[in-house]
Amino acid sequence: VDLLATDDAKKSILLNNTSYSDYWTDNDIRKYFQIKEMYFKNNDRNILELSKKNKIWEKWNENDVKTLFIFANSAESMNGTNWKRKIPIERYSWFNFWSDKDLKITVSKEKISVK
Repeated sequence: VDLLATDDAKKSILLNNTSYSDYWTDNDIRKYFQIKEMYFKNNDRNILELSKKNKIWEKWNENDVKTLFIFANSAESMNGTNWKRKIPIERYSWFNFWSDKDLKITVSKEKISVK
């Protein structure tokens, strides 16, 4: 699973419109972002947690990011299941539910959910 954040509306549109195969095979797309790669443990294959204490938040906050993308590379996502999720994370916005919470990411056959 890749987590990446952007402050740029054009890059956000690019990521929103990127296909599964283009994202995972085109290194040009991925090199423009500060990506946090996460891997599932064998026993708990579908749940990941990104703590608010993780250093990646410092980098993202320095750049005043506005959008977080979650990209899942799994057997389910290769079969056309939802493989990406876009979340607003603006620090100074009333709708930023995530500003003080750890992210619990679940990848299932049906969707990517964040709690």
